[in-house]
Formats: sequence, C-alpha cells, structure tokens
Amino acid sequence: MTRFAKAVSTVAMCATLVLFFAGTASASGYYAARFGGAASAPTSVHPTSLYYNPGAIGRLQGTQIHLDVSWIYRSATFNRAESAVSPNDDDTSIAANTGEGSVSNFIYSPALFVASDFGTGAPFSVAAGFFVPFGGQAVWSQVDAVDGAPAGAVDGPQRWHTIDGTIRTIGLGLGAGYHIESSNLSLGLSFNTYLSEISTLRARNGDGTDDLFDTDGSLKEGRSWADVSSMDFGIGLGFLWSTTNDRFSVGLGWQSAPNFGRDIEFEGELSNLLAIDEQRAITDVYFYQSMPHLVNWGLAYRFVKPGTTHVTNDHGEVEMIEIEVPKMELRLSGNILTWNKLDNQCLVNQNPSGGSVPYDLCQFEENGGHANPDNPDRSAVLQNFIREWNVGWSIKVGGSYYFSDRLELNLGVGFDSNSVPDHTLDPALFDMPKMIFELGAVVGLTDWLDFGLTISEILYFERDNSDSDSYFSFDPPSRQPDSTGVYNQNILVANTNFLFHF
Repeated sequence: MTRFAKAVSTVAMCATLVLFFAGTASASGYYAARFGGAASAPTSVHPTSLYYNPGAIGRLQGTQIHLDVSWIYRSATFNRAESAVSPNDDDTSIAANTGEGSVSNFIYSPALFVASDFGTGAPFSVAAGFFVPFGGQAVWSQVDAVDGAPAGAVDGPQRWHTIDGTIRTIGLGLGAGYHIESSNLSLGLSFNTYLSEISTLRARNGDGTDDLFDTDGSLKEGRSWADVSSMDFGIGLGFLWSTTNDRFSVGLGWQSAPNFGRDIEFEGELSNLLAIDEQRAITDVYFYQSMPHLVNWGLAYRFVKPGTTHVTNDHGEVEMIEIEVPKMELRLSGNILTWNKLDNQCLVNQNPSGGSVPYDLCQFEENGGHANPDNPDRSAVLQNFIREWNVGWSIKVGGSYYFSDRLELNLGVGFDSNSVPDHTLDPALFDMPKMIFELGAVVGLTDWLDFGLTISEILYFERDNSDSDSYFSFDPPSRQPDSTGVYNQNILVANTNFLFHF
C-alpha cells in the first residue's frame, strides 16, 4: 500500500470512530478545548495547531492524522442557602428548595485533525479538523422526597436553574500555513464553521419565584424545556517564530468568536408546562447570546543533546551523520477569553404579535427590566438571563523530557481564572478559580504511529455567594429564583490520542 493510500484509509477509519464517539465535553464555564494533550501549546507544531495556533501549520511536514478522545468525569454540588427561598415559602417549601443537589457524570469529547504538505516538502501545508471548543453536559441527581411537597421536588434544590442540560459547540475547521524560511517565521489562517446547540430542562414558575403552591393551595411549580441551535462562522490567525536553531519559540494564535463576536441567533422551541395553566405550550423561539474571542500565547525553550541519524547522499548511499536531538523542552503558555462579551442571554418569541423585530426586544435596563416598557410586544420576551461575565484567562508552566525518540514524558501545572460574578452565579453555568495538574506521555508505537495519554486533575476552589444579591433582585423578565449558596466542583480528564504520520 502506498503512503497516500495508507493515509486515505486511516482518515476514513478515524472519521468513522469520531462519528461513533460523538459526544460533548463538560468543563467549568463554557470552554472545553482539552484535545491534543501537551501538543495544545501554541508553540507546538502539530495538527491541532489548526485551532490552538494556525501559524504553526506551515511547519508541518508530510501527512499527519490526529485522532483524539477526552474522557471526562465531573462531580459537583450546590448547597442552596435557606436565605435564597422566596419570602412567602413555608416549612415544606423551604425543605424542598434548600439543601444539597449533586451531579456526577462521565462523558467524552472527540476530535479529529488532518494536516499535509501533500508530499511536496514545500513550506506550505494545509489542515482540517473536527473539534469541540465549547461545551458542557450535566444530569443532576434526584434527592429524597419531602413530605407535602410536589413530586417534582425530587429533582433537587438546583432544579430552578437546571435539571438536565447540554450546551455544545462543534467546530469544523480548514486552514493553511506558510513557513518563511529566511526568517524562520510561519504564518497561518483558518476558517471555521461552528454548530452550536443548547438543550436545557428546569423548573419554572411564570412569576420567577420558587413557590411550590399558589395562594389557593394548587400546584404552581412547572417545567420549562428550551431546545435551540445555530450555525455560525469564524476565522483564526496565528504566527510561530523560532530562532535559527529552533531552540527558542514564540507562538500566538487567535480564534474569532462564532459569528465573529456578534450576538448569535439560536433558533428552536420552548416547551412550557406551567402547573398554573395545567397545559403544555410550545413556542417557536430565538435565543440570543454572544461567545468569546480566544487568544492563545506561548513561549518554549528546547534543550538538545548530540545524536545521529541516517541520510541518503547524492550517490544513493546511506550515511550516518551527527545531529542535535531534543532532550527537554520548557513551556510557558496561557490564554485569554473575552467572556465579558456575555452580558445576557435572551429567550424571545419568534413572532411578536405587534410585529416587532425579536432581537430589538432584547434590550434591558441595568435592573433587568425592559428598556422600552411601553412597547406592547415586551411580553414576547419569555426570559432574560443576566450574565455579566468577566474576561477569563489562564496560565500554565509545563515541559517535556525526551527519554528517546520513542518516549516523551510531559508535566504541567496551571491556574485558570473565574469568569462568573457572584450575583449571576447559578448551577446551570458556574465557574471558580481552579488549579490544573497534568501528567502525560507520548509513546512511539511504530515509525508511523504515536500514542499519547494525558491525565489532568482540575481542582476548583469552593465558592460561596450566600451574601450576594442574586437573580431574584432583578425585575421581570430577568427575575429568577435566587441561586445563592455554596458551590463545589472537581473534574478529572484523561486525554487519549493517536498520531499517524507518513
């Protein structure tokens, strides 16, 4: 079998596996790009550079195929404070609306990247990929029933914000890079298609409270399920510069937000079963929100040692020559995410009765009320979720030790910031400052196949926003049950990958 035929068959096999393993990654907040293991550094020359730093694509040689799955175990708890319940709740309601809710899920996230210089050896390469840069999934456990409370209370005290939810963005990328040999500088450009979906089930009352019963004693607690999706586009840019001996490298990559940073219009349905109406209502809706731009930066220094390799001279004879081979590499890297663009998430009827443009209705005052309260179509806004998130950033120190050309050990430790302020922290989307510890290895199984494994332990700092104002202090349509309490979370990630190189 020729190298080209072997590459084609390998791509077909990998594509089949990726489709079979289609899932979603769960991580704090929204950002979930953990594919590639140690190769996720923007100074790495690797097929995953398509996302982390398109500028490195121009340094790729031959044909390389990267198949990747991150296996993720997430555990989290939310202990809702008694002060969070609605003022008119009785003892039964307090018991059903406070205490600890928990989630313990095992999920996975696939990725596939292909890069090639088409065997020309020219300083030009292209890459394509399938990856999940943003996502999360959670199914919260049920709790013990409370005497006198409705059956739905077993969905836990966090049910007013989430019972079962998935938020996922799949990226399909195509990029190219060019290496300017005279300056050892590589530049890259990528084009991305993003397929996003949000599906979430939660408890809901029409007035934004957490009351179980109405004043006449009838059941008030209902359920709301939103299922929306969107397709958007973005671009990526990057550069990688190295000294002439390739010992020191600087990399910088930028990925635009889906829809280039403008608000995304999700389209789908909202199903409401409000107990006060005792009937299910399905509404065609738009869901508006923005997503962040991403900047990856990195520095790397490589230590070398004497080595040898075989080459074929002009006469067709095999000779052994002395070269420098990697001994160790130290890396400093980080990222910046413009989560401060996420001010709110607006759920609005697609067809306001008065003919208003749905997006124009999603304008609000600082207190969460309508910016134009006299507009008769204001009731078309079904819910506004105030977020007011902050810029996110991370920093990581890591390195690789090369025992041989077939065995590489990777270590890393990093810090990742919190993007969610206390007053909009809720169990559906919560975040904390966190430490990340990584241990991994890459093993050359054959001359054309490497296997990589990276274990990441993500330790989150406990958060307590019990003394903070929360959603219930906002005016309708932004009012929701209070989400103050104590939050804890831990995530363990095992990234496994195969790199085929021809």
